[in-house]
Amino acid sequence: MSGARSVALVARHAALLDEACGVRFVREAVGGTLGAADFARYLLVEEAFVLTAARVLGRVVWESDAWEAVLPHARSLTNLVTEQRDYFAGLRGRWPVPAGSDEPTLRRAAVLSDVVLAQVGS
Repeated sequence: MSGARSVALVARHAALLDEACGVRFVREAVGGTLGAADFARYLLVEEAFVLTAARVLGRVVWESDAWEAVLPHARSLTNLVTEQRDYFAGLRGRWPVPAGSDEPTLRRAAVLSDVVLAQVGS
């Protein structure tokens, strides 16, 4: 039954996935028409979420009770706080966020991190 769970998950949420694909950002990104300011805000949000992912992995490392469990997560955490962070910081240097839009963008996007971190804290 390899992949049966993912196939069922995709089937169960097909309507939501179709709806997500219709979002302007996705349409423009796929169509190659996404503007520089929108791309810059996307990079800002992605970079911020790297911190969320690092916090999640930090929790996983904290709760791991054996080296076999810790090491793969620690490697992923190291990648997030070095390579991934540097990657987005470098791209954001090439696509700066329009003046005054960083804080409002991060406030609107915070809901994703809030939901993920609430799940981890449960």
